Amino acid sequence: MWASQRTWSNESIGFLNIDSSSYMNTIANLITRDGIASNSSCFKNMFFKRNFPKSDQEEYELVTSAFTLFELPDRASRFQHLSLLWNKLKKDGYLVLVENGNKNGFNLINEAREFFLKEIFNPKKITNRAEIDNGHIFSPCPHSQTCPLVTENLVCRFFVRFKPLKVYDWGKGNDANEEFPYSYIVLKKSPLPETKIWPRLVYRQPLKIRGGIIHSWLCTEDGNVEHLVASKNRNKTSRSLLRYSKLGDSLPLHLDNKK
Repeated sequence: MWASQRTWSNESIGFLNIDSSSYMNTIANLITRDGIASNSSCFKNMFFKRNFPKSDQEEYELVTSAFTLFELPDRASRFQHLSLLWNKLKKDGYLVLVENGNKNGFNLINEAREFFLKEIFNPKKITNRAEIDNGHIFSPCPHSQTCPLVTENLVCRFFVRFKPLKVYDWGKGNDANEEFPYSYIVLKKSPLPETKIWPRLVYRQPLKIRGGIIHSWLCTEDGNVEHLVASKNRNKTSRSLLRYSKLGDSLPLHLDNKK
């Protein structure tokens, strides 16, 4: 909610938070009130519920599901959950799925990805012609093919930096930032645009290596992962771009000539 408020800074934005646990809803509500129930919340239009609204008329521009797929008991439950989330989206809305950036978390994200590609976005599975081309992968994947990292038994993950809460006094060093790995996918309820899709940076060796050589791996629109080697004497333009990029960035590079 904080990220949404900072991004759009619109007081008319409303937030509906859903958790089956009333205790979790209470804690979340208290966080927005600085831990004091009598305080005003920092969000004007905020609501908490234990279940999704039953009305089919209630749709949203942004639906986020973070770290919930792990809690569901089986694949059928997860697919039912994903269908419910998708049906709550408005046209041109976004569905964001986030899980831990480890092997199990990435497998759940990829399972959801395959479900949407084969069951939701597949014209052969759609009976209402008005729904054909009703959605596509917005990010991080620049393609709709089988994930090449899955075939290589690798994990597609990214990192976010954060400062831990000072719950305990661990002495020196407790102010240091930490990194948290996560895997995610964003799906948009609109046809795939007919525009150039640039490769996305999915892995890179540390920049501080001898000779100024940068080894990077980019996921491309044809469903492959390309290994790009750039140095001061080779692929200079690519090297300059890669030096100031971070994982997850889309890079305007033509990998056919890798220049």
